[in-house]
Order: sequence, then structure tokens, then C-alpha cells
Amino acid sequence: MKKIRIGGGQGFWGDLIDAPVVMAKEDQVDYICCDYLAELTLSIMRRQQERKPEAGYARDFITSLKQMLPYLVEKKTKVITNAGGMNVKSCVAKVKEIIRESGYHLKVGYVLGDDVRELIPQLRKLGITMKHMDTGEDIDTILPRMVNANVYYGIEPIVKCLQDGADIIILGRSTDTAMFEAPLVYEFGWSMTDWDAKATGILAGHLCECGAQATGGNYDYDWKHVPSMENLGYPIAEVSEKGSLILTKTKNTGGLVTPQSTKEQLMYEIHDPSQYITPDVVADFSQITVEQIEKDHVLLKGVKGKPAPDTLKLCVGYLEGYRNIAYLPYSWPDALEKAKMAADILDKRLAMKDTKITRKKH
Repeated sequence: MKKIRIGGGQGFWGDLIDAPVVMAKEDQVDYICCDYLAELTLSIMRRQQERKPEAGYARDFITSLKQMLPYLVEKKTKVITNAGGMNVKSCVAKVKEIIRESGYHLKVGYVLGDDVRELIPQLRKLGITMKHMDTGEDIDTILPRMVNANVYYGIEPIVKCLQDGADIIILGRSTDTAMFEAPLVYEFGWSMTDWDAKATGILAGHLCECGAQATGGNYDYDWKHVPSMENLGYPIAEVSEKGSLILTKTKNTGGLVTPQSTKEQLMYEIHDPSQYITPDVVADFSQITVEQIEKDHVLLKGVKGKPAPDTLKLCVGYLEGYRNIAYLPYSWPDALEKAKMAADILDKRLAMKDTKITRKKH
């Protein structure tokens, strides 16, 4: 039975640059998906672009891609990323430049259209309503202060890029999960109305989109005993044509994949487990079961899907004053022990980079 392996190589803008490189080198995956975007990230990128027109995308991706290229070519691994942020075209140009300089021949696809800030007045004239999902406040009240407005699109344009033979796909504000769902729909030929199959793709994306959170990096259950935290492996979803899903991680790395770590990520940022809404499918996680089938391999069953909504979500950033706070919080219980472990991990990671630090004690 055909099986596709999709790795989550980045969980946020500023994540470990070498994580997708290690995955490409140490393991054999069909796709590596790198997620850089959050709601605030888009506003920050817009501000960068205002100061420097060619900026506004995740330059971290370029650093990683340079090191990944030999392994991508050797193993025929494709990459999908939303590193394009607010400036997809500039990101594409840079990607093409480093591919050309490397001497490799890879096809780059990209998706535009999520940035609708300039279209909003026109859309409002057409009678399209845009109200806050929680308060019902009309978007007109913040239009003068708007920084960015991006639509969360789904898998259709990503699937089209794959059908056209793209090896690397650069996105703006797709949903995080669409990056993982699209390859499965493409590879297996799933129907766009096979809701249970598409919900499996959403589940794979939800488990992998946050990087090492699912492999021990954000693990409350037994955090003291996560092995080699300084060398955490990143998550990989193994999905079969029939829709079975196994979560594992990059070979030869630290971290872990257990039912407990999987459950913690499964419930992360989920408001209603029975109604996980995406533009592709409404996924129902409420009946999922998890089972450890071997070390660092967890089988998930029972995800269901329902028809997608008729509307799309719009991410809007706008000026509302200024605040600048920087801190590293560690919550009860065992807050001090957690902070000490974090410091130890940082020391080890810096040592891996041959960097020496002097720590001040207070």
C-alpha cells in the first residue's frame, strides 16, 4: 500500500534553522513542510516590507534551503512552505537565485492572492460582510488603521502547483494544515468531497505544524525525561492511501513520540475538538484514539470530517498603540527546574555551534 511521509520542518518564524536540514539529511521523507507564519508575524513582515520593499518574508528559510538542497535533490524530497509571508515574489526570486547558484535544476511554484488589503473597500461595496468572529464588530471601524489583511486559503492552489510539477512551493497565508493536506490529496487522488480522508490530512498537519512541540518540546506530562532536548527530532506523519496515520520523528535525533506527547499537541489551540474549522473540511477530533505501536511511533484512528464552510477567515492586523515586552516564562509546577533545564539546553546548543557564553548569576 502506498505511503507518504511528510515532515514538519519548522513550527514558527525563528525556529531552529537546522531542523529541516537534519530531517532532509537523516531521514527519508517525501515532503518537508515549513511553517513560519502566525497572525502577528504577518503584521511584522508588512512593517519590514514598508521599510524595505524586497523584505517581508522569512529569510530563515533561505538559510535552511541552501543546506537542504543536496539532500532534496538526492532523495527527491519536495518542500512546501509559507515562508513567502507578505512578499511571496521576493522569496521566490531568492529561492530561484540560490538554486541557480547551486547548479541544481528544481521547479519552483508559488501562490498569490491571500493579501486582500487593497481589495477590501471594493469588496465592501459589493456587499461582502466582514465582521469580527467573536464580537461581531464590523471591519469598517479599523480600516484606517489596517496594516495587513490576509485570507486563509486551502489546498486547491497548492495541489495545482504539485500537478504542474513544482519541487518547492512558496506560499503566503494558507492555513498551516493545508501544506500537509495538499500533498496527500495530490498523491492519493482523494476526492475533494472525501471529508474523512481530508480530515486525516488536517490531523497530520495539526500534529506537525508546530515543529518539535509534538516530539517533546512542549511536553508537560514527563518533561524531565525527554531525551537529548538539545537535539530534538521534528515530527513526521506517515499516511497511507487508506487514511491511516502514524506520527513519528526524524531518525537519529532526541525527543520522543508517545501517546501523551501526541495528545498534548492534539489539543493545542483547539477550541471545539468536534469542530476544527478549515477552508477544506471541518475536522472532528473528538473520537480519535492513540496507540503506541513501537518506540516513537503512535497510531491515530477515528478522525472524521464534515463539509467545509462557505466563508473564509480573514487575518487582519491594525495599529492599536505600542507595547514591547520580552520574557521567558516557566509555569508551575517545577518552574525553577524547567528554567534550569532550558538554560542547560541553551548551553548545549551553543556548544554545538562552537559558541562560548559567559552567564551572569543574580
